[in-house]
Amino acid sequence: MNRKSLILIVFLVFMLSINGCSSFKARKRTRGGPASITKTEIVRTIVAPMGKLVPGEKLTYKVSWLGIHVGDATLEVKKDQTQNNGKICRVVLKAWTTSFFSFFYNVKGSIESIVDADTFKPLRYNSQTHINKKFVFKKMDYDFKKQKVYAVDKKGEYVLDITADTLDPLGVFYYFRMNNVFLNKPVDIVVNAGKKNFPVRIYARRERFIKTPAGRFWAFQVEPTRESERQFDDSLNAEGSMRIWFSADMRRVPLIILLKVPIGTAQATLIKIELPDS
Repeated sequence: MNRKSLILIVFLVFMLSINGCSSFKARKRTRGGPASITKTEIVRTIVAPMGKLVPGEKLTYKVSWLGIHVGDATLEVKKDQTQNNGKICRVVLKAWTTSFFSFFYNVKGSIESIVDADTFKPLRYNSQTHINKKFVFKKMDYDFKKQKVYAVDKKGEYVLDITADTLDPLGVFYYFRMNNVFLNKPVDIVVNAGKKNFPVRIYARRERFIKTPAGRFWAFQVEPTRESERQFDDSLNAEGSMRIWFSADMRRVPLIILLKVPIGTAQATLIKIELPDS
């Protein structure tokens, strides 16, 4: 098992911050898109979302590879805050390897995304990761008046042009949960990762019941076009394809994330949902 595979496995949930979501198993596809829509694949609206984040929501995941528990992750919406006379939301993703797996490969990291609560435009993005004795970080500040993003990492500082509909790597995940999705109809988004903007086209496909330790849910699967998938591979400098199942209800909870890597398949499974008492 090589180093690239380990990074892919441990940061399974982090991979969502590259392109939102990707397909796990390839099917017959038309060039530049997912499998052709058949007569039975009718375009229709999936249950409308709540349209807002729930401060205090915390989702916990178990990450496994080849049936081995290798890590854990949480996705949490922090309490609303006031900044620049407007409401903002702070979303935090944390991931870490298990104590046993850490003997071989110790990874611990967090990503924080601050977004406008109404428009969901990103304001600030901050990621910090410890990989054994190595420390990796990235910070991005977004200025939509100037249509610029100001990024910094250990290699230097960068300024990149952005458009009005640009989303940050983690915030895009919640943006997808908050907006209408149509079965078999593309969702086009642009994700900024500091040094590069990623145009991504995602399709919602298939529906069925999904059972996890957190409960049983009617769910739908999302997958990208081939071009989006290639961007995912290029950004990691390693092959890997992903699919994700969301609950097909108002809350759109991400249930299972599957990532096919060069050796085996990694999976993040929802094991616990925590909501504020109110």
